[in-house]
Amino acid sequence: MNILSIDSSNNNLTVALKKGQQVFSSPKLDNQKHLVTLLPQIDKILCVHNLKLNDIDYLSVVTGPGSFTGVRIGVATAKAFLKVNSNMKAVEINALDMLAYSSPAVTKSTPVKPAIKNMHNKFPSKIEGCCVSSGVCDELTCFICVIPSTAEKIYAGFYSANGYEFKKLNEDKLLSKAELQTLIKSGTPAFCGSNNVADNCKIVDIKAQGLINFTEYLINKGQVCGGRELKPYYLALCQAEENLKLKNKN
Repeated sequence: MNILSIDSSNNNLTVALKKGQQVFSSPKLDNQKHLVTLLPQIDKILCVHNLKLNDIDYLSVVTGPGSFTGVRIGVATAKAFLKVNSNMKAVEINALDMLAYSSPAVTKSTPVKPAIKNMHNKFPSKIEGCCVSSGVCDELTCFICVIPSTAEKIYAGFYSANGYEFKKLNEDKLLSKAELQTLIKSGTPAFCGSNNVADNCKIVDIKAQGLINFTEYLINKGQVCGGRELKPYYLALCQAEENLKLKNKN
């Protein structure tokens, strides 16, 4: 089985390839020029490993939340590739879910790592949309995953884990950094893929192997789609849309 995976949802562009049982990656680029660099990186990784687009069985792409431009570039590229190879299956990746799956809260070999064992946390009910329906994650580890949105806002996902699996507890939310700090101070473990999100937020560096691992996780769960179903996942309006909305309101 051959898998091609794309993550252009943040500053770091990642292209990963699984050929048979081996995983390869393009150099990790942090230049925000994904429109220029994505296609050459894909072409290079396929050529180096003697593959063509028609040899790919599954194409996964991070559809958001994240950089508006980066997400659009990744999704548009994936949709174009799916028209070239109609036999290829698409896999939509939620960036927050991938972060949760890759975090220390969800382990693939032991029930719960000692560092966060027995952290049965309550999400503060005063933050709208953050509380678990029962109030407490009984017998589970509750945690949040966050991704930068703007200077003052972050995208947040709310999860529980029992070692081998993670469960989404709520819809993804757009929170202020002050609200995130409230959650962290309450004792809730927080994981991020960037070091500039908040203090005491543990960084999870998802490399090519992590991208492939989560893709396979979704494939095994039957979460595949066609090119028509593939679309960007936004939690907020982009800055231009926010400005237009404000202008029309005034």
